[in-house]
Amino acid sequence: AELSYMFENERREREKMMLETNLEVEKLKLQRIQYRQIALFSILFFLILLLILSLNVLYRFRNKRNELNKVIAELNRLNLQLENIVENRTQDLLSTLKKAQQSDKQKSAFLAVMSHEIRTPLNSILGFSKLLADEDLPSETKKKYIDIITKRGRNLLKIINDIINISLID
Repeated sequence: AELSYMFENERREREKMMLETNLEVEKLKLQRIQYRQIALFSILFFLILLLILSLNVLYRFRNKRNELNKVIAELNRLNLQLENIVENRTQDLLSTLKKAQQSDKQKSAFLAVMSHEIRTPLNSILGFSKLLADEDLPSETKKKYIDIITKRGRNLLKIINDIINISLID
């Protein structure tokens, strides 16, 4: 009975040890599962954090891109406006250049006509003055020549006055 008691006691001790060992193994398995869960949660947390940061960067990038597109659109609008201003000013300058060239041609033509108009009476005056120098000329002819000289002198004076009036108006 004693032996049976010892045997039974030893068997119980072994079962107890086996249960304790099984308990320790189960605890280790549980601990390992917990470590895996913690690792998975940590990885999941970092992935979610990375996703949030990526979305934030993407959102900022889109905002910056939208702002950049607005700036580009504004620059294009301003560029078009400047091109229109340059085109208008170029057209104005070309028009002014044509007018200036036309005015220059008209002034040249005017000067040519005035030169002719001034020379004609002046040649008459000089020609008849030479004829008056002849001493054998009858007095009626001299008087006629003097009248022609006076008339041409007045014509010349009138032309010069007209030129002065035109230059004052200009």
